Formats: sequence, structure tokens, C-alpha cells
Amino acid sequence: MRNFLSVALLGGVALTALTATPASARVSRVEISTIKPAFGGRAFGNVGSYDLIEGIAYFEVDPKLPVNAGIKNLQRAPRNAKGMVELNVDIRILRPKNPQAGNGRLFFEPVNRGRPLSLGYLQNPASTSLEAPDGAGDGFLLNRGYTLVFSGWQPDYPRADVPAMNVGYGSRLPGPQGLKARLPIARGDIDRPITANIVAGEGFASAGTDRRIHLTYPAADRTDASGYLRLPGTNAPLKDGSSWRYVNELEVAITRPAGSNAPVEFVYEAKDPFVYGLALASMRDLMSFLRYEKDGNPLAENGRKPIEKTIAFGASQTGRTVKTLVYLFNDDEQGRQVVDGAYIHISGASLNSQNEPFATPGDKYGAFPFTYETLYDPISRRFDGVLMRCAAQGNCPKIIHTDSEAELSFATSLLYTDTLGKDVSIPENVRVYLFAGTQHGPAKKAEPGMCQNLSNPLPYAQPMRRLVLALDEWVTSDRAPPASRHPMRADGTLISVAEAQSSFPNIPQMKTDYSFQHFNFTDPGSGDAVAGLSYPDFQPMRDVDGNMTSGVRTAELMVPLATYTGWNPALNGAGPCPATGSYIPLAPTKAARLKNGDPRLSIEERYPTEGDYVAAMRKATAQLVRDGFMLVDDAKVLMDGSAARYANALRSAQGD
Repeated sequence: MRNFLSVALLGGVALTALTATPASARVSRVEISTIKPAFGGRAFGNVGSYDLIEGIAYFEVDPKLPVNAGIKNLQRAPRNAKGMVELNVDIRILRPKNPQAGNGRLFFEPVNRGRPLSLGYLQNPASTSLEAPDGAGDGFLLNRGYTLVFSGWQPDYPRADVPAMNVGYGSRLPGPQGLKARLPIARGDIDRPITANIVAGEGFASAGTDRRIHLTYPAADRTDASGYLRLPGTNAPLKDGSSWRYVNELEVAITRPAGSNAPVEFVYEAKDPFVYGLALASMRDLMSFLRYEKDGNPLAENGRKPIEKTIAFGASQTGRTVKTLVYLFNDDEQGRQVVDGAYIHISGASLNSQNEPFATPGDKYGAFPFTYETLYDPISRRFDGVLMRCAAQGNCPKIIHTDSEAELSFATSLLYTDTLGKDVSIPENVRVYLFAGTQHGPAKKAEPGMCQNLSNPLPYAQPMRRLVLALDEWVTSDRAPPASRHPMRADGTLISVAEAQSSFPNIPQMKTDYSFQHFNFTDPGSGDAVAGLSYPDFQPMRDVDGNMTSGVRTAELMVPLATYTGWNPALNGAGPCPATGSYIPLAPTKAARLKNGDPRLSIEERYPTEGDYVAAMRKATAQLVRDGFMLVDDAKVLMDGSAARYANALRSAQGD
């Protein structure tokens, strides 16, 4: 099919759109609005410069095919004249300008609330711009010739005047510049609305007595008074004098007694669910199209080097998204494998709430299965695993799963144990690593915030970068990565919450709170958590400093200047601070620590001179390079800054 130029008038602005129609794929067409230099035309190693392609991918999904049978509400989505279900998503592509310069690997990322995260994690850019030179950071992926593809998958929130982070759970949606999707709404018989009781939360917007909850889905009936407020993790209505009223079908005003600052949830009857499983289908079909199809494919024109392997990346919500994608299907509508390698980061033991009748992506979604291994769960009385379906199809990808220690505050130990608390085996095609002593996303600097302790700046970029390349080597040349590293019951590094609490060192300036979030069994009919029917939860063993003894320990943790944890108590005392860890510096001298009653050895007791600290860091980085958790270049950068790090730690600890 030939390409043709058309002019579209969008919002009063004329855009030239290159519309490409493929001969055979479930991507019905790709409309390219712009092709321009990426990162200001900056060149990357032997690869050279990159193009930035912006556009929209259009899809037709066949509801009659078995591969799509598991998509919830697909049969209730509107169909076109061909009987297909349509949707479209925003896309951004970074491809080498030289058609022969790429490495043949597609690096695909479904964006997190409208924006990509991989460049920030792996390249340390100074900005988030894909056009400015500083948006590329050190060019880690670009220097190696990856073709990067980002796609939207969440619809925009219906009201533009609502701050994105003020909407509870999965409705914290793309901002104005974020990549979005247009998904169909499921309808009932005779085109009636589909309704169900669902829960909407406040997200992070809790403060004061008069507050608003912005609803995930519109209220079915604003005159219905059967809705109620409750505390998270409970099912009973609040009886403390709190009240609520509908402002409109997407907003509820709540009034709470003075001093009641803890977040609440609103249970109500909602209508008009998106067919959110189609978001996963769009990822599947876009990767498949860009890899396998020729006609209309912007990665296959002008004799461009073909895509040979596909690596999918996701972090946090999108880590759970990539995991859910693999769980649902890893074959396209033609039966071809889609993902060869998946890097799943900070997802914990959860899937995402996407392929559900009323999905709430971004919710913690603590429902079985939790493990990659297929297991029987005597609580839900189900037999399942993340890889059960792809194992049956024979098309499972190779997977590297990494978490920060912060995920252990949300029942992530279920990734390592069965639902009776026994260690599980990790499948041969999976590696699981826990970055010890880290928080969900490292803080830029240790500072107070909405938590009681300083936030945790311990970085994990170095092992993450090495493991991305390890996944590439595994996919392309079958060179296996290092063995999994995570706490285990068998070796005593994964212990009960009570044991963790009793063994933690008594650090006077540190606030502790072990009221972590547990996963309770959820009633499949009502969607309510069943009180008293919870899954087991464990915490890691720690050393005399309070630092983890297991997992991947970075050089900064092996040669510590502080205590680093993945948890931090919230200021209001309501459990752990979301996704945030603690940082408690060591005392500079023995006299200072004894004065404060600090049991941890001081900096001067551990490293009497700067040279002692530098030597210890050199030994630690060399070990990490040998073990396959650090690149030589990253070890050099870390060592170049070690003397300054030692001096800064002494000054900071002395209060200078």
C-alpha cells in the first residue's frame, strides 16, 4: 500500500500527517505528524544522531480470535463495519537517523502516566525533553543503537482542570503533554450503561476537613445516596461524623472532623468502564507491527536494518503493566511471539488492575497470582502464575525483575514465597533481584518531606544499567545473567515482621514503624478485602547498622556512611510513607555517637582516613564488576567521586 500525504486541521493548527496503511497487521494505520531531530541533532557514538517521530497508531482488534478472548468486556465494545473494535494511541519513536546504524533491538516502554521513565533511570538526563540535547543524559541506550518506542495507553481524565495527582488510584492520568490512548467504553444490552460498585481513593491529596475525591469512573446516578466513605483496608462505613455529596458525576466533596487527615475511600456505583484490556492489546500489536510488518512501518522504510528482538521495559505502574501483558498474552493475532525480553522494575508482587471490568490502573492490586512460578493458592483456591499462559504456548520471554527495598513495605515477599510462606523456585527464564537499602525511586538528596525520617538517596542506576545489558545478552546470545539475589526463608534472610522489629538496632534519631501494607484475600464478588484472611508477609534480615544483608548490595551499602531502608513512617503515623525510604547518617566520630547513644560505629571508627574509605570502595566496586552488577565505566565514575563523598559525609554529619 503506498504512503500518501494528508493535511489535518487539529485545534486550528495545520499538521502534515504521513499516513501509512499496512497490508496485514492489527495496526490499521500509523499517522505520523512530525519527524524531527532528536536531542538537538546530538550524535551518539558510532550510531550518530536520532530521529524523533511523533504520531498516532490506530488499531483494529478482532473479538472473535481466541488470543483476544481473555480481554474483559471486549464483546461489549462497539464495532466497526468489519466487526472490529477500534482504538488509537499516541506514540513517540527514537530511531537512528542512519538506517543501518541501529543494533536491531526494539526497546519498548508503555509510558507511566503519560511519560517515559527509562531515560531517567538509565541515562541520568538533565531534562525530560526528547528534543533538547540535555534530555539524553549520557546516552546509555542511544550510544548502543537501540530503537526506542513509547506508547500511551491511558485515556485522558474527562476534566482538564483537575491536577493529575489529585485523582485517586489509576485515574492519576497523563498530564497535558503526556501520551494518551482513546479506548472504547463498554456498553450493556440495548446500549445501556454498565454499572458496578467500585472504590475511589484520595490518592495523595488528603489534608484538612473539606476535601474532594475525583472519581475514576462517573457516578451512575447522582441522586443515589447509597455510597459511603471508609478508611483504606476496611469495608465498614465511617461513623465519625464524616459526610459526602456529589459535586458532579466525577467529583465528590467530603467533610471530615477536625484533625482527621488520614486519606479515605469512597464506595459508589459507577458506570461506563473503559475496555482497559485493549490497552494491553495495543502494546502487543504495536510491538508486533514494528517488528514484523513492512508496509507502512516507519522502522522498515528506506532499507532500514530490521528489528530482530524486542525488549519491553516498565517501572512501577508500568512494571506491573508489562508483567500483566506477559500474563495475558505474548503472542499476537497471527500467533507470533511479541516480547523476547522484559525488564520489569519496582513492580513488587502485583499485576496491574487493567484487564478488569472496571479497571483502576495504578492501584496496588494485591490479588493472586504473585509469583512467576505457577502455584496452587489454598486461600483463593486457584492455580495460577504470571507465566502459566505463555508457558503453555511456549512463548515466554526472558525476564529480569528488579525491586527496591521499598516494595517490601507492600507485601513483595510474596514474589519469593508461596501463599503459605515457603520459598518458591524462580523459573529458568526469570531472574529476580532486590536492590538492598533503596527506596522506590532514589531521592535526589536526603531531605524531610511527608515522612518522619530523611528520604533515601541511595542510587541503584549502576546495577540497573548492567542488568539491562545482561538482559540484552541473554536475549541475543543466550548468555545467562547472574543468579537471582533476594532474601529467602531458607537462609534466614527473610524473616517475620515481629523478628525484623525486635532485631532492628536502636538508633535514637530514627523513627520506626512496621505497620506495612498486607495483602488480604479479596472477595471476587464484592471486591472487598476479607478481614483476617491475609497472605503472609516477611521482611529482610538486617545487620548491626540496620542495613539489609541480602539482595544486590551496592558499593555505597557495602561501605556504608549511613543506614538506608526502604521504609519511612508517614508524618501522620498512618503506616509507611508511600514509596519512600529512610536515610540516617553515621556519626562522624566515636565521641559524637556515644553522646547520642548511637550503637552504630562512627565514620572515623570504620575508615580512619580518606584512603581507607577509598580502598574499601575500590574493593566493593571490583567485586560488583566481577559479579555482573556493575559496568567498568560506572565503577570508574563511582570511584572518581569517592573521596569527595567521604569528605561530604564527614561535613554533613558534623552539621557543617
